[in-house]
Amino acid sequence: MKYIEYFLVLLLIPFIVLAEECDVSKITITSLEQASIEGNTEVVEKPTFQDRSINLNLKMYDVGDSITYNMTIKNDSNEDYVIDEGSLTHNMDYMKYEFINENQSITLKPNEEKELQIRITYNSKVPTENLNNGVLNNTNKVVL
Repeated sequence: MKYIEYFLVLLLIPFIVLAEECDVSKITITSLEQASIEGNTEVVEKPTFQDRSINLNLKMYDVGDSITYNMTIKNDSNEDYVIDEGSLTHNMDYMKYEFINENQSITLKPNEEKELQIRITYNSKVPTENLNNGVLNNTNKVVL
């Protein structure tokens, strides 16, 4: 019975090691600067960021209004971090978040920093009952 237990532990070791190497919490945003504003977008408060998330407070009046930020992310893990084509764009109820990159994916090597852009776009009309004085005004969170 003792040998069966050792055998089972040996089978699990590759999965335990893999889980330790792929530490997504070690991917962090190190800088964030506004690059451009399109349409009637208004920044209510300067965005804040911590770890892998960005908190935004924006007013967007018309479908198509957008704001773009230059962002630097850092990989402090032991493995490549890949933002693939499927995760480059996120559609929420009324907003779309997209990472702007000429390639289909973004790969961040261990201990590498990379600058990329993120665009937040108002992409769908908000029902009147969800508006505050005629505009969408929510704190939005973007998470890598």
